[in-house]
This record gives sequence, C-alpha cells and structure tokens, in this order.
Amino acid sequence: MENQRPKLEFQKGTTYKVELSFEDPKTGKNAKGNDWYLYGVKHNGVDKNFFADYALVAELKKFTRGDIIEITDDNQEENPYKHDWKVVSVGSNKPLDQEMKARQNTTEIKIQTYASMKIASSISNNIDELKVNTWGVIELHKEICEAIANEEGLF
Repeated sequence: MENQRPKLEFQKGTTYKVELSFEDPKTGKNAKGNDWYLYGVKHNGVDKNFFADYALVAELKKFTRGDIIEITDDNQEENPYKHDWKVVSVGSNKPLDQEMKARQNTTEIKIQTYASMKIASSISNNIDELKVNTWGVIELHKEICEAIANEEGLF
C-alpha cells in the first residue's frame, strides 16, 4: 500500500497529544469475526492511525473530528492486553461558531425556560396554560432572534 499511514503505538505511562481526523472510526471484522476500530489522528504533525480496543473506543466516543485530546494508558502491568485508558480534551481545531453551537448546555436551556415561564405566567390561569404559553414564548423568542440575525445579514 503506497499511501499507508504510519501506525501510532501506545506505550504505557506515556501521554499522546493527538487531533482526531474522523467523525467516527473505520470499523470492520477480522478473520476471526472480531470487531475492529481504526482511528485516524494527527500526532506530532504527522497523519497516523491506530486500532482501539473496546475500552478506548468507549472513551473516544465522547469526541469528534477536530478535537485535540491526550491519550494515556495508566496501566502499570506488563500484560500488553490490559489497559487503563485516560482520555482528556485539550482543545479543538473547529471553527468557533461550531464550538459555540455544540456547547449549549443544560444550564443555558434551564435559564431560557425559566425566563419564558416567568413571562408566560403573567398570561396563564393554570398549569396547562402555563405549559402551552411557555412553549409559545420560547418559539417566539427563536423566531425573533432568527429574524434579527437575517436582518443584520442584509446590511
């Protein structure tokens, strides 16, 4: 294979800072029928790949293409098949607007809902009306924000 990437070999106790190259790993089955997971990364400026075991795949599912992470195998045993994976985010190469969209957390949603409920409570007589009116206020807020954004885009 001409364009084969070099393989990233993890050494126990060493931390590897990599940028994920794929949204999801490439997958398949080997001759024995076992699943395999192939990840592409940029490590020290070089495109590389590695096969991940189930435990590492579970950790890597939290991340996506463009995320910069540090991967460490903290297992101290000599058994090459035993691992204690530690994976932490240290950054991203995604555009800022993409990062901001992905970071809308539950606290922000709770604040928006609470504010909408406060507004809706002034025109509601019971809990059922409050629910309907809260949703109406939330939708109206979204429409107004989109209209303003579109209007600003014209000028």
